[in-house]
Amino acid sequence: MITNRIMEYLEGPGRDVDLEQLTVATGHIRASLQRNLGVDRDTGSRKVRLPRPSGTFACPRRMIFDALGLETEGYGWRARMTFTHGDMTEAMGVLLFRQAMAARGESDRIISPAADGEQLHLSAMLDPADYGLTGAPIHLQGSVDMSLKGHGDAEELVDWKSSSRYAFQNMQAAITDPDHKWWKKEERGYIAQVRLYMMMARKLGRGPQDRGYLVFVCKDTGHVAECAIERDDVKEADLIRVLLWARENIEHAHERRAIVLEGAGFNELDSDAGNAETDAVLEDWTRKNIPRPQWATDSIKHAGASRGVQRPDGTKGPCLEIDTNATPNSWRCNYCPHTARCFPDFAVVALSKPVWRTNNPPNK
Repeated sequence: MITNRIMEYLEGPGRDVDLEQLTVATGHIRASLQRNLGVDRDTGSRKVRLPRPSGTFACPRRMIFDALGLETEGYGWRARMTFTHGDMTEAMGVLLFRQAMAARGESDRIISPAADGEQLHLSAMLDPADYGLTGAPIHLQGSVDMSLKGHGDAEELVDWKSSSRYAFQNMQAAITDPDHKWWKKEERGYIAQVRLYMMMARKLGRGPQDRGYLVFVCKDTGHVAECAIERDDVKEADLIRVLLWARENIEHAHERRAIVLEGAGFNELDSDAGNAETDAVLEDWTRKNIPRPQWATDSIKHAGASRGVQRPDGTKGPCLEIDTNATPNSWRCNYCPHTARCFPDFAVVALSKPVWRTNNPPNK
C-alpha cells in the first residue's frame, strides 16, 4: 500500500509541495543534523536508562551497560553518518507518502505525523497477565514514525528504515518467503520494535493492531519495499518474557551499581556518578553475569594469511576478522556505544558485504 502509492505519485503528474510540509520535512532533517553533528550531541552520557522498543532491546548486555551508567565510547563517525541518513530517509519517506495521499485525495488516512510534524508518542504499561505470564506491569514508551488508517479504518503503525543493498535484498526476499532467515534475524530487532509498538497501542485502546509495517529504502539503488508484521500472540508473549528477564537483571545491575559507587565514595543517586575504576568493576560484573546475545559472536578467523587484505586503517596485510557469516546478526554491534567492551581492537571495513577486522597482524 505505502510503496505503491509513492511509486504511482513519482511516476504521475506530480503535485506541488505545500510550504508547511516542506518546513516540517526540513525541520526534521535539521533536528537530526543538530543531534548528530552539533556541539550538544550525545557523546556518551552516564544517564541510567531502561529499555525502549527501539535501540537497546535487541541486546540484553547493552541494556545492562546502559543501566549501570557506564561511560560510553560515544557513537563513531560511521554510526553518525548512518543515523543521519536514516533520519533523512524517514523525513523523505513521510513527505513522499503525504504527497502521494494528497494527490489521491486521501490525506485523512494519515493519522500521524500531524500536519505540524508531531509524531505519535506511546507510553503504556504492558501487563504480563494479559499474556498468561506473571510479573509486575512493564512500562515502555517511544515515538512511531507514521500511523495510518488501514484495512477497515483500523490503525496501522509504520516504521521507516534505510538499508544497504544486502539488507534490502534479504528483507525483500523474506516478504514472499516465511522461512527466510531474515525473519529469525529480526525477531529481536526491527520486527520486535514494530510488534512492541503494536502491543503498546492496543493497550492504549488504539484498535486491535492486527498489522504493522516496516518500510525499507535501499540507500544504494533507491528501491522501496514494505513488509507487513502480522499480530502473533505467541511471539508477543515471548517479548514479554524477554522484557521481564531484562528488567530483573537491570534491577540487579542497579543494586550492584549502588554498592560499587557507595564503596568508592559516590552518591549512587547521581546519574552521572562514577569513574574509570568503578566502570571497570561494573563492566567485569556484567561480563560474568550477562552473556552476549547469541549473535554477538566470539567466532574469529584469520584473514589474508598470504597476500593480505584491507584493514580498517586502509593498510593491507594479515589480520583477524569476526566471522559474521556464522552469526550475521553480530552486525548490530556496529551501532552500539559499548562496542569496544565486547570487541576490543576491531573496526569495520566497507566491502560489498562489510566485515569487522583488526588493524594489527594476528600475532602482534
